[in-house]
Amino acid sequence: MNVPVKKPDHDVFAVYGESIAGGGYIAGELLKYAKGDWLAGQDNREIPDGSKFIANMDSLVVGWQRWENQRPVAYRMGLLIEDFIPPPREELGDNDSAMWECDDTGAPRDPWQLTNYLQLVDPKNPETVFTFTTSSKGGLGAIAKLCREYARARDKEHREEQHPVVMLGTGSYAHRDRSFGRIKFPMLAIIGWVRKSDLTPVVDPIDDSVPF
Repeated sequence: MNVPVKKPDHDVFAVYGESIAGGGYIAGELLKYAKGDWLAGQDNREIPDGSKFIANMDSLVVGWQRWENQRPVAYRMGLLIEDFIPPPREELGDNDSAMWECDDTGAPRDPWQLTNYLQLVDPKNPETVFTFTTSSKGGLGAIAKLCREYARARDKEHREEQHPVVMLGTGSYAHRDRSFGRIKFPMLAIIGWVRKSDLTPVVDPIDDSVPF
């Protein structure tokens, strides 16, 4: 007699795929923003403010990244363009703060961090690709602002088939606690546009007629 198999409430293959998805969305070298500097690669070489890159908006990955011993060990992430919606934090587990690792100040640090990955391509050398990764409030804010401006341009300027060219920058504000001084945060200012077809996949030659 055939016993019907009860289907799980969730797709176990999808959950597993999402749990390790982070590494699959990284192209080129990692780029991060730390203490006012843009730093690339394992050697943390500085990328100066004013550097220009094509932001591959179709590559934007959003979701949660789990840290253990200062290393990412699990992911619940997906492509924004594929309508991926990060699950609520409480669904990820690790909800007991008493079991969390501590940060540099000794305070418990949530192992699951909301994280974005965005591929940035050098417009003059398309084989040079970075993946900007950020979990900080300032970094997430910079990508959110870029997304808002990109959405407005697609709506009003019909740039659905284009990617923005962005310039790396740094902003700052005075912290409410004066002992912290001024807090620096990353900026991604749109300064131009290129056709998406010039980035297929992300390292194809681009149109030399586009000014930068």
